[in-house]
Amino acid sequence: MLTFVCIFIACLAYLMGGLLIVILLVFFPPHVSTDFLVVWAIGFVLWILYAAGFVYMADIWQLASAVTVLENTCGIRAMIKSKALVKGKMGVATIIFLMLYIPGWLIQVAFQMLVVESPLGMVDRVAYGIICLLLSFQVDSLRACDSDGDLSRLQVLPP
Repeated sequence: MLTFVCIFIACLAYLMGGLLIVILLVFFPPHVSTDFLVVWAIGFVLWILYAAGFVYMADIWQLASAVTVLENTCGIRAMIKSKALVKGKMGVATIIFLMLYIPGWLIQVAFQMLVVESPLGMVDRVAYGIICLLLSFQVDSLRACDSDGDLSRLQVLPP
């Protein structure tokens, strides 16, 4: 619980810092250029940097949760240990994070489009909802898989 609270406070501070930067840029715009494309390019680069920081914090969060469960450390110590584990392997950690969370996001978008906002009939919507549910079970099973790549334990339905 302490690890969750520490990570939550860190994420909240990161979010508030990003919001403060956006507010400052809106109310006190830099006089870099009046060209529309340049302003949007700078905004896009800032957004990419913000997203990269968020992915980094999410990686630290996942590892800190694992460190809390596997070792007798929690809170800031678990965060420091997880940061040390990620050091030098940020590219690999980011790719793993994206490979695990993009499918879940795609399932969520498909559910929103095919079930919630769909003009289809009730039977079709229920069928698509069940398919999305089974796919989300499969994605969660992949997230629970060991890092050694042993997929023999994974099953969508019990035997």
